[in-house]
Amino acid sequence: MTIDLRDKKYRLIEYIMAIEDKQTLDKVENAINKASDQNFKKQNELESAVRSIRTQVTLADIDQEQPYEPLNYAAFKQLADQIGIEGDIDELLADIAD
Repeated sequence: MTIDLRDKKYRLIEYIMAIEDKQTLDKVENAINKASDQNFKKQNELESAVRSIRTQVTLADIDQEQPYEPLNYAAFKQLADQIGIEGDIDELLADIAD
């Protein structure tokens, strides 16, 4: 923490200590709570997006945590037929790229 930031915090504390009106103190408290909630939410979002790296993990652990079931060709063909997409693959890819 820099000295500037520390001084700013002390000035805010002194300002708050000088307030005698309960309504004003309630407003200050609400503003601080709102700012704290926003900072907490941002931190929480970051923590939920980032997973720590494990040093001891096995392939069996990964298989158990992320079960993968391959789609066989017959099931894929059935789904493709249900969708009913017709046309050359190059044209379809060009349509997606546009």
